[in-house]
Amino acid sequence: MLQVFGDDLPELQKANPGLLDVARSYFPHLTSSTYEALAREPENLKVEKDRCEREMEQLAIQNYSAFIGSAEVTQGVKKVGRGRCECTLLI
Repeated sequence: MLQVFGDDLPELQKANPGLLDVARSYFPHLTSSTYEALAREPENLKVEKDRCEREMEQLAIQNYSAFIGSAEVTQGVKKVGRGRCECTLLI
């Protein structure tokens, strides 16, 4: 890893520990690939990134109502909790 990331490795480990795990699993794929496969890799990564972005957007849209519902419940619980605290103080 030090050969690839150089002196930035300790900083990267602190900032994003998961990055090194991904790199460790990805490097064997890269080192065993042919030149042609490596030449296609940037496009393959772009396609995968675009797919992930579309999937995230669809999940956000599908789960929006659940998110709003959970936010409303949380807000209600906070109000009830505050009301109980105020009642306890009055007693």
